Amino acid sequence: MAPAIDRAESPGGLAHRMRVCIVGASGKLGKYMVLHALHRGSELVGVCRERSVEKLDAFTGRIT
Repeated sequence: MAPAIDRAESPGGLAHRMRVCIVGASGKLGKYMVLHALHRGSELVGVCRERSVEKLDAFTGRIT
């Protein structure tokens, strides 16, 4: 079984990080998706309601 790779190849053949936006990042499924994306090395933007931002404190510095 080939390893899963989250890096797409550009036309020049160079690998780059996948950019991911997760809407609802502070929710139950959203936090799971954030963890999964970070584990795979993705560049991540998390979107949530202003009142829920503190739920993402564990990811400070790793997501925008």
